[in-house]
Amino acid sequence: MLRDGGGPCSGVLVAPRTVLTVGHCVATRAPWAPLPAERLSVRFADADHAVAEVRLARASPFRPDGRLGPVRHDWALLALADAPVEVAPVPYAGGAAARLAFILDEALFKVGWKGGEPRRDVACRVHELDGEARSFSFACPGGAGRGRSGSALIRRVGERYEVVAVQSAEARNRFTTVGIAVSPDRAVVEP
Repeated sequence: MLRDGGGPCSGVLVAPRTVLTVGHCVATRAPWAPLPAERLSVRFADADHAVAEVRLARASPFRPDGRLGPVRHDWALLALADAPVEVAPVPYAGGAAARLAFILDEALFKVGWKGGEPRRDVACRVHELDGEARSFSFACPGGAGRGRSGSALIRRVGERYEVVAVQSAEARNRFTTVGIAVSPDRAVVEP
């Protein structure tokens, strides 16, 4: 995903014309408002797709001082003008899947873009959920968690995959990457 005046962020196609990403990539901080859709485009493989509409969480994830606050509000949905043929959507499971991954100690894979190249990290683990599973912290071993805001956290279920959340923020050293992910209510994301 690209936008004017800033670097690229990641996102994930969760329906034929819907991309889930983090709000801070496609919004202004004060006031909390979406960037004009015509300033945004989404790239799949080597094809750019126009954004028709940007939908944000109603509440801002930023505190009055401009620092990131309640991460559970840091999400956005982008409606594309046309459905990409280069990739297929990955179904969105949401907070319930994050809770299940936490309880079962299942691995989540973080998938996104960095430096123009796709990145798929080793198995990451959910560390702590907020009360409603709208956001959670995660850790990836070995400092492998390189990626951009909006990178998808994906869970494998048998032979299929489902999106659990998107990354809002991260910090890393050479041993571990820790991050915070946002998982909006499934009813909000489903078309």
